[in-house]
Amino acid sequence: MAEFTKDAEGQYRSVSMLSVAAVAVGLFSGLSVVSFAFWFLPIVGTGISLFALAELNRPFSNKIGRVAAILGLALSIGFGAQAVSHSVVSLHYARKRAEASARAWIGAVRENRLTDAKSMSGQAALPMTNAPGEDAPVEKFAVMPAVAALMQCAPQGEIVVYDEGGSDGPPVTRMVRVEIACGTDSAVPKTELRIGLERRTEGAFDRWMIIGHELLTPVR
Repeated sequence: MAEFTKDAEGQYRSVSMLSVAAVAVGLFSGLSVVSFAFWFLPIVGTGISLFALAELNRPFSNKIGRVAAILGLALSIGFGAQAVSHSVVSLHYARKRAEASARAWIGAVRENRLTDAKSMSGQAALPMTNAPGEDAPVEKFAVMPAVAALMQCAPQGEIVVYDEGGSDGPPVTRMVRVEIACGTDSAVPKTELRIGLERRTEGAFDRWMIIGHELLTPVR
């Protein structure tokens, strides 16, 4: 049902329902900053706002609500831009943290600090044990294909990490492909691994854990 209000000349004019909807959707567009699932709201809000302005700009239109339509448009565009920038920054941060964690794990294995490497690994990246929750011995960890290949590489070799995507979760995960030079001689073939990582929250801090590793090319 349309609502009516008086203008400056004392005439009754109906309020544009599209303008009211534009403000409402514009306000709810703030949810897009919280979750990717609500990214459609700024798009819908922008569309409704433009339709409302088009309706109000028609010749002989007897409706009011231009301010509301413009406000809805500003809210939708503002929250939409904020959601995009937040997503870009979060993705960049996740990539950097995942890469740093992968490098730290590789470094620990190559330097034979297997206990440290195990502490960076989730259960799925450790050898199977006889009982759930049982701590896998270092000896079994050392013979896993990716770990054994890394231990044969000299620690001085260059490491190149390529991001292969991931999930915004929950849980938040990343997959990286790693090329490792097993020595300083460029003629020596590189070892290639694929490593899966997962972000886990511990109190006020985030920690990236290794949740899987696959040897793609063996050490020659």
